[in-house]
Amino acid sequence: MQALVLNARDRGVRQNCRNSPLDAGVQPGACAVGSRLTVIYENHEPFRARWAGRSWRNEPPAALARARRGFHWFAAVAACLVGFLMPVEGRAQLLGPTPYLSSNDSPFVGITFSYFHLENMESGAIMVPGVTPSAGGVINPSFFTDSVDADDGAIDGFGRLGHSFFSNDGPVGIRFTFTASALGGDLPTHVGIVWTDGTNAIRFEAFDAANNSLGVVTGNHADGSFGGQTGEDRFYGIISSGGVSSILIQNGGGGIEVDHLQYGFAVVPEPAAFALSGVAVSGLAACLWRRRRRRRRKVAAGRKSSPDRR
Repeated sequence: MQALVLNARDRGVRQNCRNSPLDAGVQPGACAVGSRLTVIYENHEPFRARWAGRSWRNEPPAALARARRGFHWFAAVAACLVGFLMPVEGRAQLLGPTPYLSSNDSPFVGITFSYFHLENMESGAIMVPGVTPSAGGVINPSFFTDSVDADDGAIDGFGRLGHSFFSNDGPVGIRFTFTASALGGDLPTHVGIVWTDGTNAIRFEAFDAANNSLGVVTGNHADGSFGGQTGEDRFYGIISSGGVSSILIQNGGGGIEVDHLQYGFAVVPEPAAFALSGVAVSGLAACLWRRRRRRRRKVAAGRKSSPDRR
């Protein structure tokens, strides 16, 4: 058995008093105003103690209370860890639009891939495996061709001497669909395309293995010229740990021209998510620590001033 002190509402001279049995209650005349009532726990069963017409719900012994608070703190931290650190299938990061004059401008540079393919159209056809366009085809060098600037061997503000991929229906756009079986069984986790010519507004969308949208990126950087100028060329892409089954790129009226289709498979480490989880867990721990400290201060203050405990 363990004793717990319940303090009367009115402050005054403290006297210890006992009353037995508990269920008989404490009569108004048994203890002076401002006294303390010492209650005995048996098997931690719920009960109500009475004094001078007022009642207090019991509290568990201090050791048990501390154990329960510790368990609640542990459960909260564990839930936070599970929520933030558990891998999330299909978590996606949209990229672009960013300026792009050569393959060195790709955000995928420096990543270690299990496989990676970049199609620059310079062979006159799509030669990389596991991808199928919905419309259009590769076009040859001409005054109107807007290839990626460096594809002709020099970054000079024009892409007329290179090849690119063109479709005459910009609003419908071009969908590039990936086939996992032709890529070793894994859909690409990193996919990008360079928009080189057309009209505003530009729209890029990616889809997961179940053909659900992973998100949309839009841009309004078309300069209205169609003479192979490369200043408006922009990269659009996505990184998704669950894989990308297709991408769709569109623009306003007229045709649409793209280049440097690139895709690969790599384990996505998601450092930002882990950093966020660390911050979240630290914040939760600090919050709970402050809460426990406030409770202890309140208990200590209550013991000094003998406030009413209900």
